[in-house]
Amino acid sequence: MKQLSYTDFVRVDGKIVLDIHGKYKSTINKFNKPVVKKNWYTRERKDLVNIILGMDTITFEGVNEIFKAKGYSGLRPVHIELVKRYIKLNRVDAWISGEQLVVKNKGNK
Repeated sequence: MKQLSYTDFVRVDGKIVLDIHGKYKSTINKFNKPVVKKNWYTRERKDLVNIILGMDTITFEGVNEIFKAKGYSGLRPVHIELVKRYIKLNRVDAWISGEQLVVKNKGNK
């Protein structure tokens, strides 16, 4: 029998459900891929970080409203989640300069 993993569980209607066979995973997709990839400018990145840091309750609708008011467009929920991870890992400067979230160590194999 297979060992259970955290990936075997999903949240359905607010309850955590065991989903070994992927019955629910295939229908749940939080992030939709865009038709056109967003090209980020440094000013946009800085403003997005400042918007998120300035909010008590972070929601996509709230952040997107402020983001659009500043004259930007193309924000998706995945961008907000990504910036939150950069903030959590104290790598805001890496986000602003367009670096990867985690730098792979090029050591010996």
